[in-house]
Amino acid sequence: MSYFKKAASLLFNKRYLFVTNTFSNGVLMGFGDVSIQLIERRSSGNSDKDGIDWYRTGRLFLIGLGLGPALHFWYKFLDKRLPGANALSVAKKVLLDISIASPICIAYFFIGTNILERRTWNDAIQELKQKFLAIFLVDIAVWPAAQTFNFYLLPPKYRVLYVAVLTYVYNMFLSGMKHMEDTADRLVDFVNDSIVKPFKRK
Repeated sequence: MSYFKKAASLLFNKRYLFVTNTFSNGVLMGFGDVSIQLIERRSSGNSDKDGIDWYRTGRLFLIGLGLGPALHFWYKFLDKRLPGANALSVAKKVLLDISIASPICIAYFFIGTNILERRTWNDAIQELKQKFLAIFLVDIAVWPAAQTFNFYLLPPKYRVLYVAVLTYVYNMFLSGMKHMEDTADRLVDFVNDSIVKPFKRK
């Protein structure tokens, strides 16, 4: 236990916090993809035939690695601009996070993965347009409550790691939206039929 405490103390030391946040975000993004690949293999009945696509996982690891520094400095900025953990400060942080960081992260994910897959810019924008609203609505349902806990109770140095661990499940969802076309299409169709079309009629 003492070894674990020493390791944790070292990893969350201010001197190494940037590296910890960056690397952990990449690892958990990759781990989320491996998990969704295992689910894909089981659901398709090919669990004994197909191996893990490590190139795909590597691409998502790089996406997470690139996102880690942005999140690190984003939370530092929010804590500096909106110090404290009172209700008003937390509400402002959550609102800024969902309205600014969330759309940027979604765009980064799809543009970044398409670039790493050597697809065209038009392919990236088309996929982003197709899937953005469905993912953003999931973000609205999940992240405000999660980030309220984050900003209200957690010390700043644990914020990126907390988000990364929570994002493990969310990363599985993102990877599924990227690679499980049938599942993604069903969610996109549901959003279009339930929200977009009725709103346009008004």
